[in-house]
Amino acid sequence: MKRFFACFLALLMLSSAFIITTAAASTDTLLMLDFKASRFYELPFDSHSNNVLAYEWSEECLKTTATADNANGLLGFYVDLNADDAKFIRVRVKNETLGEDLELFFSAKHEAHAGHEIEMNLKMSYEDKEFKEYIVPISSIAPEGKWTGNIQRIGVGFAEGPRPAKGEVFSIDYMAFFKTEEEAKSFDPAAWRAANPAKVPVTSDAPVFIADFSKANEEALRALFNQNPAACTVEFLDNTLKATSTVDNANWAIGLNVDFNAQDAKYVKMNIKNPTEGTMFEMWISVIEAGNYRLQFQAPIKTGDKDFSEYTFAMQDHMLYSTGSLWVGDIQRLRLDFSETPRVKTGETFEIDYIAFFSTKEAADKFDINEYRKNGAAAETTKAPETTKAPETTKAPETTKAPETTKAPETTKAPAQTPATADGAVILFVMLGMSLAVVCFTKKRAR
Repeated sequence: MKRFFACFLALLMLSSAFIITTAAASTDTLLMLDFKASRFYELPFDSHSNNVLAYEWSEECLKTTATADNANGLLGFYVDLNADDAKFIRVRVKNETLGEDLELFFSAKHEAHAGHEIEMNLKMSYEDKEFKEYIVPISSIAPEGKWTGNIQRIGVGFAEGPRPAKGEVFSIDYMAFFKTEEEAKSFDPAAWRAANPAKVPVTSDAPVFIADFSKANEEALRALFNQNPAACTVEFLDNTLKATSTVDNANWAIGLNVDFNAQDAKYVKMNIKNPTEGTMFEMWISVIEAGNYRLQFQAPIKTGDKDFSEYTFAMQDHMLYSTGSLWVGDIQRLRLDFSETPRVKTGETFEIDYIAFFSTKEAADKFDINEYRKNGAAAETTKAPETTKAPETTKAPETTKAPETTKAPETTKAPAQTPATADGAVILFVMLGMSLAVVCFTKKRAR
């Protein structure tokens, strides 16, 4: 009878252990900013500081290296986070600098360049050799009465106090927000990544987006206009749109509503005639449906044209970093400013045949607008094909033991930090339970 109860107890312990292990891993989070390279195009960038930090993206993390002393770098993101729900933050970083603070900025304003009303400093160890995770109650680092309402933008300022010296490195794996401490502790980044696979870019030869400015498409294109030019008149000819400046120093522009992802549209191809002295084709881009255009594109073009010329450019190579531009995210609006540097004079003209975006340079190079029109595809592909997700993962990667959270140096008062959940004790519990069960049944059989 005693052996029976011992065996029963062992089996009970074993089943309980499996229940605990299953419940330990969680993918629940209010917001996850994943800094692996495969997620680069999914991050909703607002701005970045390319002038003082060099960025290196890999499947391990985002590595930032200061390119100047006292580097005050920042990555900004558009988000939609309810501060009243978000009580805990969890981050995984490797801070090789002397800075003791992870500097964070938050804003309820969606407009670019609007600044940040909330600033927080999350204490961390410094001169690290390994990654460390921190779980911190936001109330312990937020200014009193400030952390409330709907957060529209987040800025990650990296190491602070002191700021990094030239050559110092700071790396970040992810940042996530949670309702409760229990959710923050049980969160499993590997399980979240398996449940939320990165998008697979479109690789079709067809244009991801095309604006074909032929007369036949005038009605369809005008329906996409969100900004009529104030400094020029536009006229649809047989196969082109012709803009004529009505003032000197014109900043002419046509705004188009669009819908495609930058990851799918790495190359742009256009056919234009530029009889002006403007040496640059300029385009402004927005990842939001309203407000200021945030991303600026400029590429060199010929001047004084008598005929049309085709150009193909890699988008990322011509984004102006002085404005914090990155070619990423879901593109919502384009503004074609035509020729710049210098701006045009009254009566000068500019003509555009088409502008199209492609997933690869090969697709852009082989594209023929005449073949495209002959096949009757005009107006039909003004909307990008939907980005597909990666195939469902049949087996999630094994969850690894999360590194223990490291407290900040004792000389600095750090907010309460809770280590990420580790499964070592549970695994030992399972092994002991199984061993006990095997011994009991072996003895019973021997009897």
